[in-house]
Amino acid sequence: MTAAEIQARLDTRVLGRTIHAYAALGSTNDTAARLADSGAPEGTLVTTESQTRGRGRLGRTWSAPPGSNLTVSLILRPPMLADDLGLLPPLVALGLIRGLERFAPELVGRLQVKWPNDVLTVGPATGEPGRKLAGVL
Repeated sequence: MTAAEIQARLDTRVLGRTIHAYAALGSTNDTAARLADSGAPEGTLVTTESQTRGRGRLGRTWSAPPGSNLTVSLILRPPMLADDLGLLPPLVALGLIRGLERFAPELVGRLQVKWPNDVLTVGPATGEPGRKLAGVL
């Protein structure tokens, strides 16, 4: 999706008002960090169709070929003490679940947070965790 296509679907005042969309990147997080260091405003969104040097928790690496994942990073500047920043990933994961359920009601009750930062689907009959839907760093 282009930046214009994304913005046309948003009804936010801060998040996603500035969008940097790329065909390919090493890492959306690295690009977002550079933009943040250069003074990009809170809510700036970085997205790519393909990512080659993604990172997860504990130094895990991964890649995302074109069309395989939604790969985004969002610049946040929360008014929090440094000691409280560890709460941000699970809070964002909960917010992601609420947003997904709003736009896809069939997911209500079928998503869960796997501590500290993953969003998983839940099996409809068993309640067993299903597939990883998102990771929040």
